[in-house]
Amino acid sequence: MIGGMAFWMRTVIGIEPDRGMMTMFGTVHIVYGVVLGAIVGAGIIA
Repeated sequence: MIGGMAFWMRTVIGIEPDRGMMTMFGTVHIVYGVVLGAIVGAGIIA
């Protein structure tokens, strides 16, 4: 997961990841994943 994030930041966004940036990037993606999962889950249940 960490390697994938570093790859994305270097290749796609074009920035060199540091520790704070990786933490923020990871947190945003976890929150985004949970929210998206909840929306999809609610759509299937509803």
